[in-house]
Amino acid sequence: MNTHVKITQGEPADLSRRSFLVGTAAAGLALGYSGVPGLLGADQALAAPSNFDPSVWYSIAPDGIVTVTCGKADMGQHIASTMAQIICEELGANWKDMRVQLASNDPKFNDPVLGAQITGGSWSTMMNFDAMSRAGAAGRLALVDAAVAAMGVPPYYKDEMVVRDSAVSHPKSKKSMTFAEIVKSGKITKTFTPDELKAIKLKTPDQYTMIGVSVPQLDIPSKTNGTAKYGIDTMLPGMVYGKLVTPPVRYGATVKSVDDSEAKKVPGFIQAVILDDKTATTTGWVVAVANTYANARKAADALKISYDGGPNAKLSSESLLTEAKRLQALDDSGLFFVKDGDTAAAFGTAAKVMEAEYTTNINIHAPMEPMNATAELKGDIWHIYSGNQFATRSGAIAAGAAGVDPKFVVMHQTWLGGGFGRRLDADMMVPAVQAAKAVGKPVKVIYSRENDMTMDFSRPLTFQKVKA
Repeated sequence: MNTHVKITQGEPADLSRRSFLVGTAAAGLALGYSGVPGLLGADQALAAPSNFDPSVWYSIAPDGIVTVTCGKADMGQHIASTMAQIICEELGANWKDMRVQLASNDPKFNDPVLGAQITGGSWSTMMNFDAMSRAGAAGRLALVDAAVAAMGVPPYYKDEMVVRDSAVSHPKSKKSMTFAEIVKSGKITKTFTPDELKAIKLKTPDQYTMIGVSVPQLDIPSKTNGTAKYGIDTMLPGMVYGKLVTPPVRYGATVKSVDDSEAKKVPGFIQAVILDDKTATTTGWVVAVANTYANARKAADALKISYDGGPNAKLSSESLLTEAKRLQALDDSGLFFVKDGDTAAAFGTAAKVMEAEYTTNINIHAPMEPMNATAELKGDIWHIYSGNQFATRSGAIAAGAAGVDPKFVVMHQTWLGGGFGRRLDADMMVPAVQAAKAVGKPVKVIYSRENDMTMDFSRPLTFQKVKA
């Protein structure tokens, strides 16, 4: 997998190694790469010195604040707070000192199990529990070693040290240091190889004080006071807006012509951009770009577009259902999940046989926050601001739309205003990138509700015939 050429100034170029190292920096204890273009101050967070290659999950600042980097999309399920809670349990921090930020699409933030940044299937806690726990435990051990050295406690008393509420204490000598004091002492030197990390003995459930208890979710204050930033909240200097015009066919249509003569009468209209999507994520889309979203909507409504409907022009729910019934009736269609015994003979001798047909309709995801993305080209790097559930794929789609290698794309993850699987798809990257490329300015594309519903990657209608 590619590593980024550049994310933020001063970042080490080689980010591919996976070892977990703890080191002291002037800014604090770095137990997780935190120079992340994300949110909640992540752009200004501390960066570990280049001679250390830390894991990615959290950092402790000189004031004792523990900032956890969550590699999962948080769409209201509070997974960022969950990751912080797991780390807090093993680290021995006080919950009031915990903060969260969301990861960029850098490959080092990939899921420890899945090998990609993807959020779905209720996998996040199950698959990340061990990695987060070991990250927290390693930090605790490093802090204890540093506290022993700083307090002058004989090393053979190390097992008597107690870590609780963001402090390390030695009850016998009544000596104690807070995490902040330990970080500022400059005594943290402990390192962990992957094998050593794997060998750490974690707490057993009967020892838990944080996991399994109700704690205030860390994202609630910002989401209730209006400071939380979603993709739709992105504002960049010089930014303009894009409004989609989508074809009457969900997939396969192409644009034959665009008449923008009426759109040019709309104040602030800039350009109508026909998407040329080499990723084949979208087909037949046009973006009206203007200085405000209101003007972009007016311009989009004023465009006169003719389409070739393509191979799916006559497709409908009725035709799909008819085809499903035709396939079901074929003897050689489909496959067996289980085939056990002679069903034909069983039906022949059954006292009663029942048959029924069941259908489900096309199902849309309909998250509260409409699909949106903002794209900006700075130097050679494309910066994409959008809440998404699949940063690995979203970055690749954005790169394909821009015609660049994925290592030249940085995803700035935001909070998601709902997902339900809809944001596993990255169609919103395409119009934002190609519109920004066409007009030479940052472009924010916001789907209307109509765009969102008709162009959703819907769950298909189904037909089942049951005989028993």
